Amino acid sequence: MSDTKQFTLSEDEIIERLRTDDPEIVDTIHTMCLDVLYKEEDRTKSLDAKGSTLLGMSGLSSSLVFSLGGLLIEKIKAVTLPVIGDPVQGIGCFYISSSVTLLLSILFALLSVRARADFRQMKDEDIFRTDMIEAGNGPYKRYMATHAWKVYQNNFMINEKKGNHLRTGHVLFFAGLLQLLPIIIIIGLYAFMKGG
Repeated sequence: MSDTKQFTLSEDEIIERLRTDDPEIVDTIHTMCLDVLYKEEDRTKSLDAKGSTLLGMSGLSSSLVFSLGGLLIEKIKAVTLPVIGDPVQGIGCFYISSSVTLLLSILFALLSVRARADFRQMKDEDIFRTDMIEAGNGPYKRYMATHAWKVYQNNFMINEKKGNHLRTGHVLFFAGLLQLLPIIIIIGLYAFMKGG
């Protein structure tokens, strides 16, 4: 869940609050705004790395399930197992369920790493804005602090969405893996019954 209440000030309210004549305060706020912006960029990189890892693991798991699942269902002959009965139906149900869950995990991993058109960063025209540079150090730092804060807000909200997609993808991935356990148990019982 994104914390939209974290950002309660409009751009005009931020500019108004930065109207102080104390250069140290303006400098401190300017530095803090740039720091949080850089930390948010690091957070983006971390989320993208985690999303890429999840995408790879989900893809590998899905390919194994798709490759081996069909072979296992083909190879198991109709044998009645204690408590379970016919293993083919049980394996088939878990196979389909696990496959769908892992595919959904891949979808959410893709959503978490996709490039976003609304992701913002500091642009040349923002940094080298002539009217702000000509206004002097204080007004320029106020402008840059406000601009950096708005970029941070935008990217924070995007990263919250990415994080939510990543969290959902992880839950689905582990649910998909857990659904493989009954398949392993059924195959183990089948092997035990066939061998014994």
